[in-house]
Amino acid sequence: MREYMGLAQVEDNYVESGVPGVSAGSFSFQTTRWTVVLAAKADGSDKANHALAQLCSCYWYPLYSFVRRRGFNAHDAEDLTQEFFYRLLDRHYLNAVDYRKGRFRTFLLVALERFMAKEWRRSRALKRGGDFVFQPMEEQSAEERYAVARKNLRPKLRPRHAGKGAAETAD
Repeated sequence: MREYMGLAQVEDNYVESGVPGVSAGSFSFQTTRWTVVLAAKADGSDKANHALAQLCSCYWYPLYSFVRRRGFNAHDAEDLTQEFFYRLLDRHYLNAVDYRKGRFRTFLLVALERFMAKEWRRSRALKRGGDFVFQPMEEQSAEERYAVARKNLRPKLRPRHAGKGAAETAD
């Protein structure tokens, strides 16, 4: 068994984990069948759709496990994994896959890590307006608007003029 990016990779020998239907290597990726990956890159044909379904079923659980080990709860991990596969297929990222460039599982893990980083940044980004509460002008009377405007202008006055009336500052 080898350790790669936090994933246990078991080649051919699966050891029973004690949980029915789950082997010790269930977190690991299966050996990539490049014929299936290449067939999945072709758009629209029945063969491509079958290959895509096969790839998704083979790689969904290892990627889900990867997300769970990053500390996400089960619901969020499912959502992230599903969204990752949606974007992977919708944006045709499989077209960038080439067996000469490296392992398919490495491609998936790097793409998933980048996807998770973007989602993290997006979830923590301040929305337009940030922490400010906006009030429509129609709801404020003229005197309220004047008080707000005066309050906003006061810090901009130079210290020697602060507190003086208009007649005193006009020297």
